[in-house]
Amino acid sequence: MVVKNPILALACSAALVACGGDDGGSKGAAGGPVLWTEVADEAPGDNCAGGGVRISVGVDDDGDGALDGSEVTTTRYVCNGVSGDGLTLEDIKPLLVVSEEPPGDNCANGGRRLRVGVDRDGDGKLDAAEVESTEYDCHPEALARVHFGSFEVRTPADVEALAEYDIVLGDLWIAASFPGSSLSLAGLRTVGGYVQIDNCDGAAPAELESLDFPDLERAGDLTIHMACGSSALTSLTAPQLRDVGGWLTIEETAIEVIDLPSLELVVGELGIVENPSLQSVSLPKLRRAYGALVRDNAQLSGFAVPELTSLETAYFSENVALSDCVQYRMSGLALARGSDYYYLYNNGEPCDDPAALCPEAVGFGVDSSLRVCFFAEETNFADGRSLCGELGDDYDLAEFTSAADFAALVNSEFLDRFSGAYWIGYSDEAEEGDWQWVAGSAFEPGEDGSFWNAGSPDDDTARNCASLGGNGRVSDVPCGSMRTALCRRL
Repeated sequence: MVVKNPILALACSAALVACGGDDGGSKGAAGGPVLWTEVADEAPGDNCAGGGVRISVGVDDDGDGALDGSEVTTTRYVCNGVSGDGLTLEDIKPLLVVSEEPPGDNCANGGRRLRVGVDRDGDGKLDAAEVESTEYDCHPEALARVHFGSFEVRTPADVEALAEYDIVLGDLWIAASFPGSSLSLAGLRTVGGYVQIDNCDGAAPAELESLDFPDLERAGDLTIHMACGSSALTSLTAPQLRDVGGWLTIEETAIEVIDLPSLELVVGELGIVENPSLQSVSLPKLRRAYGALVRDNAQLSGFAVPELTSLETAYFSENVALSDCVQYRMSGLALARGSDYYYLYNNGEPCDDPAALCPEAVGFGVDSSLRVCFFAEETNFADGRSLCGELGDDYDLAEFTSAADFAALVNSEFLDRFSGAYWIGYSDEAEEGDWQWVAGSAFEPGEDGSFWNAGSPDDDTARNCASLGGNGRVSDVPCGSMRTALCRRL
């Protein structure tokens, strides 16, 4: 199978950052280089041990409707869900396609069409069903405002030259030694590759205090790394930025507030590292990020991501003023996605929010009514009930309604990944030998070995509370023992 896709330009996430052709490429009807993507089956071999697909991007110089070997500028392999660069299919989303719009209903005199979407099937192109938004620019010179390639900003003259474009299909590199204290790149809407400012270019010490992207909506990556010397950068504004196709990194700056009011998606990792003056982060519309790396921000005390519902990894360390509740919530999002990759170390104020202490673990196949108090101290049986009750009046230690209900938990990934000892809401405290569920479930576990461990329950009057073990079986233990509370909405 070979899928060919002629486009005037393709700007995408980290997996395809080398999308821009050079100025000597072939010209389309509107004068821009004609880029193609081709997606083909890749047989088992060195590139993909078990086979997969090959994604090629290049300039169709000879205009024959195909990519010859010398015309290919970028090749990526997606092997059984993971590319040869270690990138998952998530890393080749979203896609931006810029193409000529002929004269017609959308543009009377023609212009350009910008389609943005998520490449859900990983075939390297936007199918009609994958397009999430389409915009038309009917300016007579619309395509002339696309820069095919990368761009460097070192001087005010470079800023003037960049003002001719609103789309850069390659990388945008900004010298931290840019002369002057402020830099505003008005009119720039989209950068297909990296947007990077780095103070490691061996030039003069950084004087830049303010960096403004007033119109930037999308970028392949956004990296603000003021290393190799003291940073004067105290302000970063990008009020229209919605999507970052790879990493968003802000590192070693003097910024006090990070406020990106329109940001909704970070396909890669959100990295906020070693910003000694940073006090707050506000990302009110962020819905999804692959990961969060937040480390060594000594004054950071505010971290607002109220709409975030999808996160795969969470790493928080040495943020000594930041409440543990923030970090527990972020780690809980990773657990909800089926990831146990989270790391919390030497952060700030203790957390007493039960919702943060007891996250859901639905990503491991656990029913959404269950919450596991991973981040709370182990408790005795009575205190476990109290902790669950703090989640709401309808919560208590977990009880089960049937053998199938119990088996659904036992057969999920949860106990495989988090072997331990958990309180469930079953006891014979009221009357020895008369085991009852805390909320009155009628389920009566049998003695066939599918519920109780061997030897449980016994006639020991000191062992009156039920503890679920990592083997998926229950033991009767003293109610004063210390366990992790497993809560459920009843």
